Amino acid sequence: MAFIRGPNASIMTAAEIQTGLRAEAIELRLGALAELAPPESDPAPYWADVSACLEYPADPVRQAAVVVLARMGAPAVAPLTRALQPDQPPVVRVFAAQAVGNLGPHAAPAIRELCRALTAPDAGLRFHSAFAMGKIGASASPWLQRMLQFSDPLVVCAAVDGLGWVGPPAAHAVPDIQRLGASPLPKMRQCCAAALIKIMQNPAAGLPILERDLQDPDPEVRQGALEQIADLQASGQPAAPNVARCLADPVPEVRGAATLTLARNQADPAWAVPHIERLLRDPEMMVQVKAAMALGAYGPRARSALPSLDAIRREAGPVAAVAAAAMERISEG
Repeated sequence: MAFIRGPNASIMTAAEIQTGLRAEAIELRLGALAELAPPESDPAPYWADVSACLEYPADPVRQAAVVVLARMGAPAVAPLTRALQPDQPPVVRVFAAQAVGNLGPHAAPAIRELCRALTAPDAGLRFHSAFAMGKIGASASPWLQRMLQFSDPLVVCAAVDGLGWVGPPAAHAVPDIQRLGASPLPKMRQCCAAALIKIMQNPAAGLPILERDLQDPDPEVRQGALEQIADLQASGQPAAPNVARCLADPVPEVRGAATLTLARNQADPAWAVPHIERLLRDPEMMVQVKAAMALGAYGPRARSALPSLDAIRREAGPVAAVAAAAMERISEG
């Protein structure tokens, strides 16, 4: 939530702010909170009155109170923890989770309420709560590990995400995450792969899970796995043979993702470039475009593909401009 004070707006005195924070009228409460939101103001003297605004009936006042409390640092952990509780509106809880996360380890007293927020039906609240626990760090990891035993896969995924954001201090949870990596649920497998990579500080740690997903019957799962492997950059090279098999996938989105994955992993151009080059004549234009982009990403190492790219450029079809740009990048060296 942003507060914007007009150029001609008056500055309230300390007494006026205090009165406004205690007023029944929503306009007065919001006006007083707006005075405390800019970075040049000092909200600390109003800690108790701002905290009390979390009990005001109108959601905008509660949201504004959380924004102001977030500026107070560690002393605001207690009221922000109150703002995380289930009787608060979801948007207030999301704001509170974001604020608590920004406090890092100082927010450890909020861990219990963040765990409750991880069980909420609101996906945004689960995400921000997991991220906040990751920012709190090592003290949050045992709590997150216990939440891996929940039956709700959405809650478990959120806990896995949180452990990933904790990073190496969550190494004690690696065996549990590896076990969950064999889940029949694609989302669970892929969040486990991402978490293992972050915790073990080794991009290859999640590759076995992602490579298995390249053979999943669901094309969206295959495409998602390719995109995660692509994000590993050069560390994803060991998966190149399995990625290359996806160049013949019956689904064009998967074929296109495979071309870009090989390029982003910088797989050995001696064999990858000819495979990608063949897709310049794929029946689907989108796959042709991605193949040209992938060849361009290889730069001078894709020089052998220049004749094929030039033929497409001369045809002046919809892929011509992409082929021309790829040729320029390849020829730069």
